[in-house]
Amino acid sequence: MNRLKGCSLSSEADLKKTGRGSSDSKVEVNSGIVAVRWYDNRTVDLVSSHVGVEPVSTVVRYDKKQKKNITVPCPEIIKVYNKFMGGVDLHDSLTALYRFPIKSKRWYMYIFFYTTNMMVVNAWLRYRSHAQVLKVRPMRLAEFQGRLATQLVSPKAPVGRPRILSPAPRLSRVHHRSAPPREVRLDGHNHLPEWSQSRERCKAEDCSALSYVKCAKCNKHLCLNKSRNCFARFYTA
Repeated sequence: MNRLKGCSLSSEADLKKTGRGSSDSKVEVNSGIVAVRWYDNRTVDLVSSHVGVEPVSTVVRYDKKQKKNITVPCPEIIKVYNKFMGGVDLHDSLTALYRFPIKSKRWYMYIFFYTTNMMVVNAWLRYRSHAQVLKVRPMRLAEFQGRLATQLVSPKAPVGRPRILSPAPRLSRVHHRSAPPREVRLDGHNHLPEWSQSRERCKAEDCSALSYVKCAKCNKHLCLNKSRNCFARFYTA
């Protein structure tokens, strides 16, 4: 895969003519990303967003023709890569140990699960470093990943970060019974009962029954039957 498509760097043959340790570089103006091609035994291509060719130092290499060690120029990006490549290789090997066995036709699912796998490995590396400080035997990665999965699927597992303060108590819902103003309720005009198509809660304070009867003027449901006459009490008391 050509990851430097469109970036015209010197070919391996040209760098070989210049000599071992020669390099070529290009910088993308908008992003500041630098691409470096360095010739050692063969060409090495590196891309970085924070380090480039300068400052150029030297490294020791063995020359087969001269049969002795020689010093060759080495760009800074090569030194930084060699310094940290061990951690990258270790991380790659750990993520390859217990990958999630998934099959999907959606390409982004592989990115999601790979990122999740990286997060698990990073968490285990952090856990292992703390265990070394506390001088306790750390769990193996497989055991750590298994316990983590068990906690995540457990129904009792809390979601998100624990709250510092206790949650406020949930207020119980209060149902208010709307009533017409006292002046309207006791005016004695046109408070006539009529039949409704649906039952609703009686608006009398001491009654919780359902009634089909409502006031034609106020549109409030009230009980009106042989056992209860909330309608009369509501408009006279």
